[in-house]
Amino acid sequence: MPRTLREAILYWNAFPEALYGWTSSEALGANVLDLIPASDVREAAVEIHAKLLIGESWSGEFLAKKRDVSVFPIQVTDSPIFGEAANSLDCPELQCVIQ
Repeated sequence: MPRTLREAILYWNAFPEALYGWTSSEALGANVLDLIPASDVREAAVEIHAKLLIGESWSGEFLAKKRDVSVFPIQVTDSPIFGEAANSLDCPELQCVIQ
């Protein structure tokens, strides 16, 4: 899911609403580290975020939590976006949130 360097969620649609239970109005702008990682893996999530900040990608299985705090495994691939592409994502809904 697109997010800022400070992990603020930039885009949320019907799929993550159904998967995680958070509405768009609750999730947009929220810190992904507060919403998604299960409490046992929060430190690992912080370490993954640190890798993104230095330009590294990460992929693997991760424990996520739903709004009702039930936990389930997800497959994650996190990659930073570099250069001009970082400023020109072709997604009208996303552009509204960024502005």
